[in-house]
Amino acid sequence: MAKIKNESSSYWNALTQLIAIIKTEYPAGGKLPPAPEMSRRLNVSRMTYGKALKTVCTHGLASASRGRGGTLIPPPIRSGKKIGLILLDAAESPFVSHVEEFAACLRELRSQQFQQHIIQSSQMEKLYEKLVIYNISGVIAFDPAQKLIEELSRISETYAFPVLVTAFRDYRQEKECRDRGLPVVQHDLRRECEAIVDFLVARGYRNPMLIDGYFGFVNVMLNSHLSKFGLAMPEENCLLPRQISSQLLKRIRKRKIDVLIVEGGFRVYHIVFDLLMQLPENRRPAVLLRDSPDFVPGWQELYPEIRVLGRMRYDLEALGSAAASDMADALEKGTVPRTVFLHNFSIV
Repeated sequence: MAKIKNESSSYWNALTQLIAIIKTEYPAGGKLPPAPEMSRRLNVSRMTYGKALKTVCTHGLASASRGRGGTLIPPPIRSGKKIGLILLDAAESPFVSHVEEFAACLRELRSQQFQQHIIQSSQMEKLYEKLVIYNISGVIAFDPAQKLIEELSRISETYAFPVLVTAFRDYRQEKECRDRGLPVVQHDLRRECEAIVDFLVARGYRNPMLIDGYFGFVNVMLNSHLSKFGLAMPEENCLLPRQISSQLLKRIRKRKIDVLIVEGGFRVYHIVFDLLMQLPENRRPAVLLRDSPDFVPGWQELYPEIRVLGRMRYDLEALGSAAASDMADALEKGTVPRTVFLHNFSIV
């Protein structure tokens, strides 16, 4: 695995030595010597050795019997190859919200002869132990929650361990990763917002409203480019999805909105469209959709009176492949992964 630095803990030293002994001296299984002999060999106390032995037993590398040493069993992974780890946030299934990025990432790692070991972040309190035990070389984390970002940052800093984060749904998490020095692979939000503004201004729309679950970051980016045209999108022109039912029509009328930029998939789109149908046709704003995995073109046929200008389409395959390639390149060269922002979207 990648070289681990700053290991001052006698427990971690005992654990890594014990794993090395199991993998090199007992490739076909066998029996470890009694605890007193092993603790002397590892130059640690009986208590520290016992803790290390308990850890390897917990993860299936050995089966301990009091006073009789440990009966070894084959570890789940025995390979001299580097292992790429895909770490998933337990709060979301990859097969729901990250299916394309996840599949592309796996394919790219396999094509470069990297193995993968998948660990759910619900196990993060044992994360570092798993990295050591399974000889993991690097971590690719998909859309991690706050606590997982903190743990990945600690591991990266303390052990000089390569970590890469990708496929954010909440841009605040992206900023948190970058603030903590964690490399990210993500589509380029700044360029996306520039593309949106250029698209709308070219068609004569000058007073947009943004509907987004995390509109803060997107609004800042949109405004930075709107200002080049002498335009602005004040916060009153932004709505969270939970505000749509009570605020959308009021604000369209009050703010004289001429176009909506809508994110959130059809759980949001159909609510917006139903409300827009209550407005006179000449007061009804046009709509630009920021795409989601559940996009179904047939939905638009249910609302022919709504002017759908287009939708943002993201190349999720490119995002997953870029994350895997970035990590593989870092592991091959013994460097940290790079932060990469992809221009992988278009308006269709």
